[in-house]
Amino acid sequence: MTNPNNIVENNAVAGGTHFGYWYRMLQTPDGPSYSTYPNYCPDRQPFGRFFNNSVHSVGRFGVWIFPDYSPTVGGNCWNDAPYQAVFDGLISWKNSKGIEWVMASTVQIRNAIVFDNDDTGIRCVTAINDQATNLPNLRATFYNENTGSSVINSIIIGDSGVSGNAIVPSEGGLVGKFLDPREYKMKIFFWSVMWDRGLRVRNISFINFPSPNTQAIYGPFIIGRCVVYCGGNTKKKIMIIYFFFFSIRLVNKIFSIIIYKCR
Repeated sequence: MTNPNNIVENNAVAGGTHFGYWYRMLQTPDGPSYSTYPNYCPDRQPFGRFFNNSVHSVGRFGVWIFPDYSPTVGGNCWNDAPYQAVFDGLISWKNSKGIEWVMASTVQIRNAIVFDNDDTGIRCVTAINDQATNLPNLRATFYNENTGSSVINSIIIGDSGVSGNAIVPSEGGLVGKFLDPREYKMKIFFWSVMWDRGLRVRNISFINFPSPNTQAIYGPFIIGRCVVYCGGNTKKKIMIIYFFFFSIRLVNKIFSIIIYKCR
């Protein structure tokens, strides 16, 4: 999908080597479209609709939003008024990663069920697109599930027990990514909750992560961002490594997570 302003609903994707749904928005159109629409910016277009879609048994990502996306109200290349992109009702299972967004802002995942993914259920990398030019405008959306980046009302299952063999996610449930800039752009090594501010997480259930080395939530660790004096805390199935670009904001001073059958 190179233009996000489309309607994608009631679809089922089964089997594949790489992607189920790939939202591949660039800063300019590529191919012959570039000469026809030189002032059109796909990565600034408002989001259409993604509702009640499923994907299973693809080699890499059930849903991938990459390389970047900053939806705006007007959709022109110089518009900074944020527009929320809502992925509603996704069911993603038996992939490597259930869903991941990379350098994207104001993305919401809601009413999702992700399970039996070999690597990770949901990966969130950043709530600030690297092309953002009006950070105060974007900052107003932080932790606001009506306008900003959020994961809400969803279920993440490590191993549902319905597969023939036990599923042990190699990283975890709600995570982001470990980046090594010495390798190819965005090469994946490890995974974490997004490394900057702005993501709201509400009403998420984490179920059955059977390996003691797999966390339901994993904090950010990115080579090149923090090398020394990086504090952290590990508590059973939650690991958070604190960096300058990462923070947890408690709503009403409560941090509540439901985790079932995790060792």
